[in-house]
Amino acid sequence: MAENENKNIDSNNDENEVEYRRQPDSVPTQEFKKPQTPTSMQLILGLVANISVISPGMSLGFSAIALPTLTSLTNPNRLTADQGSWVASMASISMPIGCLLSGTLLDRLGRKFSLYIINYVMILGWAIISTASSDNTQSQFIQLLIGRFIAGIGTGLCSVPPTVYMSEISTPNLRGMVCTFSSIAFALGVLFIYTIGYCFKDNWQLAATISGIIPIFCIICIRFLITESPVWYQNKGRPLRAQNSIRKLQGFTKARRSVPIQFEQIIEQNQLLNQNEKSIQIIPARSKSMPASRIATSVYNETSIPVIERRTLKTKIMERVKYLLQPECLKPFVIMCTYFFFQQFSGIFVIIYYAVDIVKEAGIVLDPYLVAIMIGLVRTGVSMMVSYISKRFGRRPPSILSGGSMTICMVILALYLFLIQAENIEPSTAAALSNYTSDNLTEPLLEIKADTIRDILLEHYQWVPLVTLMSYFFASTFGFLTIPFAMIGEVYPTEIRGFAGGLTAFMCYTFSFIVVKLYPTMLAGFGRPGLFLFYSIMSFFGTVFVIMYLPETKGKTLQEIEEHFRGNKQLNNNVFVVESRNLVTDENSIDVEKNQYS
Repeated sequence: MAENENKNIDSNNDENEVEYRRQPDSVPTQEFKKPQTPTSMQLILGLVANISVISPGMSLGFSAIALPTLTSLTNPNRLTADQGSWVASMASISMPIGCLLSGTLLDRLGRKFSLYIINYVMILGWAIISTASSDNTQSQFIQLLIGRFIAGIGTGLCSVPPTVYMSEISTPNLRGMVCTFSSIAFALGVLFIYTIGYCFKDNWQLAATISGIIPIFCIICIRFLITESPVWYQNKGRPLRAQNSIRKLQGFTKARRSVPIQFEQIIEQNQLLNQNEKSIQIIPARSKSMPASRIATSVYNETSIPVIERRTLKTKIMERVKYLLQPECLKPFVIMCTYFFFQQFSGIFVIIYYAVDIVKEAGIVLDPYLVAIMIGLVRTGVSMMVSYISKRFGRRPPSILSGGSMTICMVILALYLFLIQAENIEPSTAAALSNYTSDNLTEPLLEIKADTIRDILLEHYQWVPLVTLMSYFFASTFGFLTIPFAMIGEVYPTEIRGFAGGLTAFMCYTFSFIVVKLYPTMLAGFGRPGLFLFYSIMSFFGTVFVIMYLPETKGKTLQEIEEHFRGNKQLNNNVFVVESRNLVTDENSIDVEKNQYS
């Protein structure tokens, strides 16, 4: 009798679970609390996970507000131009180190623990900077370098974990949006430090102290609001914790027994990807009639549970390197590294690091600190729009429009600076600026001097540098600046996503160090017009590269993206086509993704 009653109870439970999976919102109030909607939970976690990026963003912009004071002629302990370039670029030296460490931390310790480490490192870096000696130039310089080096490690560490975490807990229809949250957080960090610099122009130590408070707040938020990625748990052979993590992601209580249908794909997709990892053995898969909620509870029934073999560190490194050379990993690695190369050498990060100095070099007559805040506001505002832009238009169209607009802006700025600096102007140029034609020019006007052209530009076109610089930042933010960082979390296979993402960010910040350190040298060698012309040329070639090689990942599952790079499936890269699949409601989109694994 007891056995029959148990069978009846199990049967009833199975029916209840099937019924709940068919109608996920119709949950009996006497048994469970109603879960939050998937969309709201993903957005909340996206915001919380990415607040750890704010402090590293402040580190990027710190040199812009500190160097004018540190290198000022009125400063008795002022730094030389070369020392100032080292202070600015020192963070870029250590960022690649942080990027490499982030991949290891992600794979070994998990996504949540990686977020903790980011904030602890930033606290240490800001503490060293804020306590730098103001009495001795040499000791101040050394302490600034150490603090910037440590803060750079923290910035490198934050380049991958938030994006990877959000790509693993989000559904495909929202992944493009939430993966851009890190760019918004970076922009907010830069805006915050520019604002602090405007309020305390001569007190960079106070700015560093304020910046060190933010990571403390981040640690508290992570402790109470973030749950570990179920994909990471599943990769580590911990299905029970993976299932519990999915419940938490949905706002479930521990009493809930079934896993929501829209998150079955997270575990099932990850199991399919794990078949490519030779170090993991997959026991015969479960039957299709078995619900995903039984995966964790059937550990002892020998269903589809990955079993991780113990391997040495050397073996793991060799396996990663070998896997990195596979087409599904090597192709996206080359594409992303090239994209980051053009991103850095188009001058985006140079302007962030030297914002105040760049404003002066561009010939803008407003307070450079105020213009820096305007730049930060433009970048933050556009970064908030990027989430929608990426979700609606994908990755390729914004990137192409961004690169083309950047090219035009830098060409106009370079031409303007060239004209106001040139010693003599061609008659045709003088005629155009003076609203004359060549036929109407008299003989004396043919010998027009640069002073006349300079007066015309400064009197009637003084707004050109400000508008072009603002337009450049507007254009770069919705494409070249944000899109490549968002794509890191989705173009690599699950088994090597942390390692490959960290290696890609390593290359990005290596390029950043080179271009930031060379800024004073390039400015002296090329001159102001030549420098901005160089940025326009790099923006142009970057746009051509995007058109030819960057795949469109909008609305695609991680498995589809991997199959594309493996050569088994081609993604639609048509710039002007918006797939109907991406215009359906969230529930329909989830059903489409679910059918791939049924």
